[in-house]
Amino acid sequence: MKDGFGRDLTYLRISVTDACDGRCVYCKPRPNKKLLTWEKLERLSRIFAELGIENVRITGGEPLLRDGVTDFAAYLKQLPGIKTVTVTTNASTLDKHLKALKTAGIDGINISLDAVSRELYPCISGAPAPEKVIENIRLAAASGIPVKLNAVLIKPYWKDQLKELSAFALSLRVPVRFIELMPFGPAGELEGVPGDEADAFLEELYGKGEPASPLGLGPAFYKTYPNGLSAGFIDAISHNYCKDCRRLRILSDGRLKLCLHQQAKLDLGALADTADDETIKKTILEEIKNKQERHSFSPSNAEKESLADIGG
Repeated sequence: MKDGFGRDLTYLRISVTDACDGRCVYCKPRPNKKLLTWEKLERLSRIFAELGIENVRITGGEPLLRDGVTDFAAYLKQLPGIKTVTVTTNASTLDKHLKALKTAGIDGINISLDAVSRELYPCISGAPAPEKVIENIRLAAASGIPVKLNAVLIKPYWKDQLKELSAFALSLRVPVRFIELMPFGPAGELEGVPGDEADAFLEELYGKGEPASPLGLGPAFYKTYPNGLSAGFIDAISHNYCKDCRRLRILSDGRLKLCLHQQAKLDLGALADTADDETIKKTILEEIKNKQERHSFSPSNAEKESLADIGG
């Protein structure tokens, strides 16, 4: 399954809800959409697998808030052609789902965590205290499921974020990825931190980092520091990596989003109401030819949709 620029599209992110129990300063979700049924999501997932999708990430909002999400993960794991199924979560209710996710056989959990301390955590997440989330992350790290931490760096907090999160990741021996702020919704009013600046500060703290092999399928560039820290940098604004993009996204309302910075037009949910599988496949193959070559994000060119709308 290739787009108009010859890129193989093998990675599908599926947002199962735009609801979230957090109010992160760069997101602030306002759920108001009708969600696709699990039956439709299963059918569309099978169709995409038949078209060549190999890797699926379940996202939100906060996906674990939706009843049935672990059954959906198990369904994806048994689909022919699907090699990996992963989940992104804020870990607020992860303890309730961890056993089912492990039984489903998921291949990884990415945990959104922008701070650890009681002082900084509420400033960014909008949640009162981090203790329950920290406990759930420790449980996940001990479960045997590969875990990564994701953090969006924001000025003026970013140096404290780096200190807290690198120490926490080291204590768990899990990698942490520092994500450059992208101008979606309320994030357009904030100031982010380029990956190069984050790397330079980590080298001030720990010494010179050495390039490391990628962990997983994402675009992060990884380094290992003398203290053993494994850190990745996802910096789509300052280091455009669109030429290697292989992602598609199904939004929680059923629209197919070809690029983070491209309006979603094809309503897969509505299509599934009337079309047979072959018609859906042909429509998808025609639509992906419209995937743009690259994004053109800038502070003055922000998206109105929030990250919760899109699913990250």
